[in-house]
Amino acid sequence: MLREMLAAIPASKVLVLLDTCSSGRFSLAPSRGLDDKASLDRLQRMTGRALIAAAADEKMALEGEGKHGVFTYILLRALAGAAKGDDKDVDVGELAKYIDTQLPEITKRKWNYEQFPVLETRGSVFPVVRPAQ
Repeated sequence: MLREMLAAIPASKVLVLLDTCSSGRFSLAPSRGLDDKASLDRLQRMTGRALIAAAADEKMALEGEGKHGVFTYILLRALAGAAKGDDKDVDVGELAKYIDTQLPEITKRKWNYEQFPVLETRGSVFPVVRPAQ
């Protein structure tokens, strides 16, 4: 149902962030026939779709970092500028890379458990945060 709701949004750029256990089970990929998939793949290359989920299917998403889940804590730091590139933007690729690096590092250090995010990006990279003008 969430996949259908997202498909109905008339936006050329979509970023889905999920901070729950087993959130990596969700996928942006349509569950349609091969013809539909080919046309959607072409559309996604022209636009941008990204999913960043806290944990793989059947894996835990840990809580207790900065009064948040660890994923949300890292996400907030990234959006505040920790993941910004040379252009001072935080684009979806930099956001995914930052979370992918920080999440297992923090969870390993604090709980001796490496939590790995699920990253699914399709199409063009797009800015998520731009610096104030």
